[in-house]
Amino acid sequence: EADFDRLTGSEQREMSQVVGLWRDAADQGNPHAQHNLGCLLERGRCVQQSDAEAAKWYRKAADRGLAQAQFSLGYLYEQGRGVPPSTSMAAKWYAKAAELGDAKAQCNLGVLYDQGRGVPSSPTDAVKWYRAAARQGSADAQFNLANLHTKGRGVRRSDADAVRWYHKAAASGHTAAEYNLGVLYEYGRGVEQSDQSAAFWYQEAADGGHPAAQNNLGLCFEYGRGVAASDKEAALWYRRAALAGNARAQANLAYMYECGRAQAPIWVGQPAMNGVPPPPAFDPELKGANLKEAVKWYRLATAQGDAAAAEALANALAALEDHQTRAARAPAPIPSPAEVSAITADLKALITEKNCGPI
Repeated sequence: EADFDRLTGSEQREMSQVVGLWRDAADQGNPHAQHNLGCLLERGRCVQQSDAEAAKWYRKAADRGLAQAQFSLGYLYEQGRGVPPSTSMAAKWYAKAAELGDAKAQCNLGVLYDQGRGVPSSPTDAVKWYRAAARQGSADAQFNLANLHTKGRGVRRSDADAVRWYHKAAASGHTAAEYNLGVLYEYGRGVEQSDQSAAFWYQEAADGGHPAAQNNLGLCFEYGRGVAASDKEAALWYRRAALAGNARAQANLAYMYECGRAQAPIWVGQPAMNGVPPPPAFDPELKGANLKEAVKWYRLATAQGDAAAAEALANALAALEDHQTRAARAPAPIPSPAEVSAITADLKALITEKNCGPI
């Protein structure tokens, strides 16, 4: 799936020959070639991108009973790309592919039954298709099946069964499953309670970019749950989640600034690369409460409807106003003896230069 323009001349010629062969085979009715040609057209690989043309070739292959093409055509209907959007048509083609054993179609058909889109809502049918795909190793289906076990929809409620399916999905790197495992271990649902295991799964999901996991990992570091307590690590993970828009992390980061347990970031001077700023450094001299940073993050959390952050924002604003008022009224600092000597020396030099007489 390399970008055609980035291929060498010989590679471009080779790919053009392959595409030509696929097109010839597709014209002769080969369903695999028709599906491959549709994939190229959908992605714009080696050919001009066209969803409508992709749908045309997917349909030809789907009509010949190719499950992959039936899934691909169903997906285009669900997304409304190259064809009019229609969840009922998506369900029709997913069902055909699902009956032929296509795991992706089975999972997507389960989602439609789960949400009642294009088909009548049916948790039982959702479980049926999630289970079929999950047994084939679909991490999304394993995750969705675990979710139904936690809610008892279409299947008996069982946190233990949920943990089993979350573990299977997490083994494939499914970040949401990793996060949910962290929650279940933290609260001892379906497994023996373990702060260490909770922190482990939060870390896995956080490394994968899951904002809620990053926030929860920050809590682990702030309170020393399952990991060694570290304000530095807590602030780091709160900041990552906060920058991703997680309201709880924004409030937690604000609190750390308010208490003087987080350092304000400074940019180290490198230019932005492709619009992305360089990673922040932290000024070791900036210690103590930073009410301005606290107010900034409380505001962001409040804008997302976090009621606790709104209350904390009011308190932080009052504290900041009081601090600024006291700073404005503070008397000038008394100079030290060394500063007095330096000022006197400067005055003597100025008087001598201006011939103003002795001092």
